[in-house]
Amino acid sequence: MAGVKDLDAARALWNKLYAPAGEVAEGVWRTGDDPSVRLRPSDTNSIRTLVLEVSSLERAETFLRESGMLGSVGEDQITIDPSKLEGLDVRLVQ
Repeated sequence: MAGVKDLDAARALWNKLYAPAGEVAEGVWRTGDDPSVRLRPSDTNSIRTLVLEVSSLERAETFLRESGMLGSVGEDQITIDPSKLEGLDVRLVQ
């Protein structure tokens, strides 16, 4: 997810980039197997959240724990400790 100061202007630019495919929801673009892009209003233009699909949450959790990078652990996702990534919210899903 990207935070943008001017949502309308950013949506117009992303619509041009993804043309002829349009938004699948307001501020959301997805084409085939490509990663989706989601825009949200923010005080700054910045990447706020990355959601990455992994083949095994269990292996990812083990690796992150052993590396001292494990954040929160949920039933269907785990996070990398944001303090290790300068505050970036990285979520791993399966």
